[in-house]
Amino acid sequence: MGDLRFNEWQDADGNKILRSNAGNLEVWDGAAWISAAGPLEKPVASGGDFSIDEGGYRYLVFTTSGDLTVSTGGSFDLLLVAGGGGGSEGDSNNVAGGGGGAGGLVERVVTLDAATYPVVIGAGGGEANWSSQGQGGGATYMGNDTDAIYAFGGGGGGRHNSGGSGGGSSGGSGTTNRNTTGTPIFGQGFTGGAQSTNTACGGGGAGEAGGNANAGAPGGDGRIVSFVNTNVANTASVGEIVGSDVYFAGGGAGGGANANGGLGGGGRGQSSNTRGGAAVDGTGGGGGGSRSGGGGAGGDGCLIVRFEL
Repeated sequence: MGDLRFNEWQDADGNKILRSNAGNLEVWDGAAWISAAGPLEKPVASGGDFSIDEGGYRYLVFTTSGDLTVSTGGSFDLLLVAGGGGGSEGDSNNVAGGGGGAGGLVERVVTLDAATYPVVIGAGGGEANWSSQGQGGGATYMGNDTDAIYAFGGGGGGRHNSGGSGGGSSGGSGTTNRNTTGTPIFGQGFTGGAQSTNTACGGGGAGEAGGNANAGAPGGDGRIVSFVNTNVANTASVGEIVGSDVYFAGGGAGGGANANGGLGGGGRGQSSNTRGGAAVDGTGGGGGGSRSGGGGAGGDGCLIVRFEL
């Protein structure tokens, strides 16, 4: 190969070939030293309902179930949001139903091999009628069997005489079951409110617990997801944009006080025979509760994958 001079390998004519630079092997391409390892392969994937290129990244957004096809493995940013729980109703103007809990939220960086990964998007819990318990939301998950990553559906709001159900975030308590609510999934959401009087409690959000009656029974706020910007959220109709931030998984407000749902698509509560507000699809928000007009539906979830171009 020639002589080694000053950490450089040269051919017999004295032309540069290789060198060691701080432990890294480099080759001379005739004009500059470049890494002998060559450029690292970047991940490549396809699938989803929207493919958005933004700021040197590609975002694949799933609002319906499908497949994520990874053709070149690597590191990916991943967001899963499950379906939010539906709000409940009371059975008269004297009692009220709790707000639905937000769908579970999972945000992480994952290493994926080249393969096809099934994606299932959780639906929001349906509307509640005739003083029924709010329905729980569906799970959002990606992958197969034991290797799948899950975000669990939000719990339904409690009837006037029951606590909210457990889930990604738990639903708020109804009016006459004052200190009972379900258990949220650890790390995915917060508990619903459970100290009601004649106003039901708000459902938990991904960022905080649902409000108690003495605090106006709002739904708990969701979480800001830093790698999802407002352009992506607006294009794919996911999340709730607040200024320059995007929130997901807000809890539904309790019935009886016209309180607001949590940031992240939570439904508004109602104080009369008006149905509780429906949560926004693509956010995983919980539905709002009401007195006698029926509980609002929870919002469908979503899944977002981001990788560097």
